Amino acid sequence: MKQNRLLLILGLAILTGLASCKTNRYIYKSSKPNVPFFGEKGDADASASIGASGVDVQGAYAISDHFAVTGAASLGIGEEQDEEKSIRDSVATVNYHRNDFEIGVGYFVTLNPSKTITFNLYAGGGIGQFKIDEAENNTSYNRNFKVNTSRFYLQPSFNFMPGRYFRFSVYFKPIYLKYGDISTSYTAEEKEYFGFDFIQDKALLYGEFGYDLQVKIPGVSWLYLEQTLSITPWQDDLIGSTRLYNQSVNATVGLSVRLDQLNL
Repeated sequence: MKQNRLLLILGLAILTGLASCKTNRYIYKSSKPNVPFFGEKGDADASASIGASGVDVQGAYAISDHFAVTGAASLGIGEEQDEEKSIRDSVATVNYHRNDFEIGVGYFVTLNPSKTITFNLYAGGGIGQFKIDEAENNTSYNRNFKVNTSRFYLQPSFNFMPGRYFRFSVYFKPIYLKYGDISTSYTAEEKEYFGFDFIQDKALLYGEFGYDLQVKIPGVSWLYLEQTLSITPWQDDLIGSTRLYNQSVNATVGLSVRLDQLNL
């Protein structure tokens, strides 16, 4: 038993070591899902959240008993230490910057007599930009990468509102993301090493899924504490041919305001 346990620990250590030595660069990070909990005309939500991928601000308004419009803005930052020295002499700090803007329109319908379960289908598009700034520690080495993006998405979801204090949604969001012109100071050798040229004017399909959980704050009828989780499986086209990856998990916490219930 002790021998098997030792072999397991050794195997995990080797896998961890191999993973930590693998050089990659992220070229996609998900935003917080925008999932309105609507049941009739005039419902309106606004939210602000912070998470692993940055800050998200969102809003939505029901223009009828079945249709709504949505809007969202996301600002993402991140930092990693890259210890791979195959193209440099020492450890580098890699900073990521992302901004995205989306608008959409959707349809919602109740599925039970008590109107506590709804099906929702939203679609929309947006634009954004993804940037990488890389600097080798204690040297003059620095590189940057910038690409503009455009996107189209479809987002079906099921919302559950069983009581006054609890709301929960599960969603799926296919995103068709097109990468535009690339501006970079990476050398030709470095671009080939990471595979940056692979995404030039290329469109990739990402599939996000996850949940949105909201709990009403006692004594405040219009304010909810919100927690979300988004999972984006690795993009096989990238994994097979480049060192470019997408971030697979994004969790957020924030506040959601039911605007139609504010006594202004």
